[in-house]
Amino acid sequence: MLATSFQGPALWDVKAIDAFQGHGALMLPMRAVTTLGSQGFLVLFVLLVFWCLNKPLGADLALLLVITGAANVTLKTLLQDPRPFWSDPALQLTSGTSFSTPSGHAAHATVVFGYLAWWLVAGRPQDERPQRLLVRGLLAALLLLCAYLVSLSRVYLGVHFPGDVIWGCAEGITVLLVYICLKPYLGVWLRELSVGTHVALAAAAAAAILVLNLLFLPFQQSLPLPAEAGLPHTQARAQAMDEAANLAGLVLGTWIGLVLERRCVRFTTSGPVGRRALRYGLGLAGALAIGLGLPLLFPEEPLTLSMALQVAGAAATALWAVSAWPWLFVRMGLGTAEQTARVAGRTA
Repeated sequence: MLATSFQGPALWDVKAIDAFQGHGALMLPMRAVTTLGSQGFLVLFVLLVFWCLNKPLGADLALLLVITGAANVTLKTLLQDPRPFWSDPALQLTSGTSFSTPSGHAAHATVVFGYLAWWLVAGRPQDERPQRLLVRGLLAALLLLCAYLVSLSRVYLGVHFPGDVIWGCAEGITVLLVYICLKPYLGVWLRELSVGTHVALAAAAAAAILVLNLLFLPFQQSLPLPAEAGLPHTQARAQAMDEAANLAGLVLGTWIGLVLERRCVRFTTSGPVGRRALRYGLGLAGALAIGLGLPLLFPEEPLTLSMALQVAGAAATALWAVSAWPWLFVRMGLGTAEQTARVAGRTA
């Protein structure tokens, strides 16, 4: 496989995974910790931060999550590496149907927990009390430990080789560093653009994800496959296009949604705990209704129409989460807009 030409053979050896799994006492902890890197958990966490705790931080995490997801599915489609259990089914201790390299759990955990760790320690006042600095440092270290454990769990559960999680961590670190370095400059430039320009750029980014995956999918089509890898490889190819369509839609909806929120909604995360909890619960219900309900209406054929509808459905879910639900909960009295909050503050 292509990835093995860049890493040593030991990083792609099923024997190392088999030996690791010999420590049976780790089964439950590894199953628990691996959920911290799942897209489902991270989306729930990011929405909690965005709607209820810290909107700018939530927006950063949402962007990092969709950027990393788009990069991950594209790299997987390009490399098309097998998972360990394709050759040894006994190794599989959890589900995994996509291609193996790079590990999505490792990439997402690295970028989200890594950014949170950076946010905790970077740009803080120099005169902050030592006790608070120590707490921030300990929390940052704990977040980085979580990313490491998530990566380790993917190897233990037999769904990734050690090399896969190294690639995943490298992907997450790369996205993280580029985002932190470019955000101050791109943020200023993007704020000056019109809504129409943002829509065009978002559509171009979504189209690029689809085109790249369509080009890469047949890249290794002609290579011979081991007999035992035939069916899972075929399933992984089908999933690759589903994931590409979903990520294209999420990029489209998140980008446009953040622009609309900034210019038309401008909500704040303030409010009593009970109101924030209701805001979160109702928002999740709406997102699930859109994200799970719309696909039930989509036809599977023709493929072009099916993929276009998948993109539209994912974009609608992101738009709901980022701008439509905030607009609605402000008008329902479950939140306040920035201008309203400032006026209330002066009155008090």
